[in-house]
Amino acid sequence: MSEIENLTAQLEKVSKQLDNTASSADVKSLMEKQEQLAKQIADLEQKSVKPANSGKDSPLSLGERFTKSEAYTKFLDTNARTEITLETRGDPMLTGTAAPGVIVPYYKPGIVEQATRPLTIEPLFTNIPISTNSFVYQREEPASLKAAITKEGAEYPESSVKLSSKQGNIYDVTHSARVSRQLIADLPAFSAFLNKRMAYGVNRAVEDELVKGDGSDLHLAGLLHDGNYVPHGAKLASFGTATSNLTDLLFFASTKVAVAGGYVNCYLVNPMDWFKLSILKDSTGQYLVDTAKDSGISYLRGIPVVQSQAIPEGKFLAIDTVQYGTIYNREELTIELFKEDRDNAVRGLITVVATRRLGFAAENPAMACGGDLILPTA
Repeated sequence: MSEIENLTAQLEKVSKQLDNTASSADVKSLMEKQEQLAKQIADLEQKSVKPANSGKDSPLSLGERFTKSEAYTKFLDTNARTEITLETRGDPMLTGTAAPGVIVPYYKPGIVEQATRPLTIEPLFTNIPISTNSFVYQREEPASLKAAITKEGAEYPESSVKLSSKQGNIYDVTHSARVSRQLIADLPAFSAFLNKRMAYGVNRAVEDELVKGDGSDLHLAGLLHDGNYVPHGAKLASFGTATSNLTDLLFFASTKVAVAGGYVNCYLVNPMDWFKLSILKDSTGQYLVDTAKDSGISYLRGIPVVQSQAIPEGKFLAIDTVQYGTIYNREELTIELFKEDRDNAVRGLITVVATRRLGFAAENPAMACGGDLILPTA
């Protein structure tokens, strides 16, 4: 019996004892022993997997295998027509063995993961760490500025500046998953799991909230929440031409932000809407939008276009993210592990919890203009 088989037998024995034990002290002792045995098995399995080229010469290329084949040598000697088939050599550790007449499929190592979408919204905004569960900021209301040339001895014009106090709250964005002890023991695999599933899941939910949060008790007030942006309100007469197109609508919205004192540093659009914008053509068949990218960034009339699946299809924003708002971070992403959760003990599972705590404030809504990506008809 190999060392792995011996440890596996011990692990099964401990698991049976655990099922039949009622004493909390005995359960704790058996769980610790179970964890130790699982770790030893994982370590041995890790050591038993050797690199594909360990102790061997580098594999020959197709050309080298071809020119070294007996059939090729025979062809050089006889000039007779020769057919050469180069076999694909499988890894016996992956293909395994089977009974006669049974075809064993190839087992690809690792896990084929689900695709993840790019998260592009959060990095656009100022991010401030705080240590409380709420935040307060002062918003300036439309001011009446009366500055003017003043005659000597005359009374100075008096301007009026009003401030209003606004308060926001911190929210928890979290999720959990139960994983095996073997995954916990496999450091590279567990690290990838934390990055690509736990952290990504939380950050994707944050991005969705930053855009579509409805401002209710358990949601952020996102970019598209009523009152957090200025609807473009475009009319047919706004463009002054009968040949306007969707790119004119985006430019119109960015102009309204500029009139309000902002500087639009990006357009936010859904990828499908950017596709529709990118294929617009003039009467001669020439594309209206130059889709060439500079350092991976698309531009529309000199303004960067940020694509995000969090933006609903058919919506857009022209935004000055510098002056618009702030993300208030109460806690960065935290990871917690729990053994004592439901039936983890008897199933050999660990509960993993990922959490972020943050708030978001649209401090200057006039710095975002947009809405429906539809040309007006009247």
